[in-house]
Amino acid sequence: IFVDRIFEERKLVICGAGTVSLALILLAKMLDFHISVLEDRRDFADAACVAGADRVICAEFAKALAARTDHIPYHIHACLVWTHGNRSVAIVETTFPVKTEIGGVKFNQTGDSQYIYRLNRQSGEWFIESCTTILEELPGKSRPEYLTKLYEEADEWLQNG
Repeated sequence: IFVDRIFEERKLVICGAGTVSLALILLAKMLDFHISVLEDRRDFADAACVAGADRVICAEFAKALAARTDHIPYHIHACLVWTHGNRSVAIVETTFPVKTEIGGVKFNQTGDSQYIYRLNRQSGEWFIESCTTILEELPGKSRPEYLTKLYEEADEWLQNG
């Protein structure tokens, strides 16, 4: 996995701590995110702690969200998950701010990233088998055949192993 640190700390807030969220916690920890989980059910909140969340707030969602003071620079636009038996493919699309200076002029840009995860369930727990990271290049726009190939390979793995 190629990771390019852009910010001092990557932050992720997850609302709910069901099975998909627990897998997302594991994924985000591998990418060195600081993870906050909002969950209103005590037993699910405990499971988020065990999975590795850095901060778990067990409260009603509306109250917990209103009380947040941290800022998350990453914006997740889509998190798509397909499951077939004990395998899942998760695709996460994000944008993030990038401050740039060229010729003494400072300006803000937006970077794009996409993460294609392959997960396996073993003894009831989800584990990451691989992650393909696409940063800023936008191959789906400039090289659609590249992204199509990655999707086809992930689908083949999901269906046939």
